[in-house]
Amino acid sequence: MKTIQGTYMTHEKRRSERVFVEDLTFEICDGIKCFAGIIMDVSATGMKLSDIPTNFNPKPQDYVVVINHKNKHYKIKVIPVWKKRHARGAAQDIGFNVVAFKSDWIKFLHDNVPKIEPKDPDAIDPDDVWGNHD
Repeated sequence: MKTIQGTYMTHEKRRSERVFVEDLTFEICDGIKCFAGIIMDVSATGMKLSDIPTNFNPKPQDYVVVINHKNKHYKIKVIPVWKKRHARGAAQDIGFNVVAFKSDWIKFLHDNVPKIEPKDPDAIDPDDVWGNHD
């Protein structure tokens, strides 16, 4: 499905607000090559990865993203939702939904990202990373 914002890989709409982040880089592998870039924003249920070379052509499957921040590394399982090629160059942005994560990622979000409330109270995900995880 083509839209002004890019190519959607599924029809799922964003369920929570995005927050711009700084100083986060990532690596993702497609089984043959590994790619690196920066994380532009995160939400309670996903993230936008930027500056990924266009020869990374994600399929609708789970990927493991290694997120790097100040000598710490977080493994997050994600699935691609949309992609948008940059106007110039051979790079693209790809939006991913978070599928699975460990408690260290929750702690990082609590410590470094302001709390985000879902746009629609009926769309609260029981696995919301900002939920109560005692």
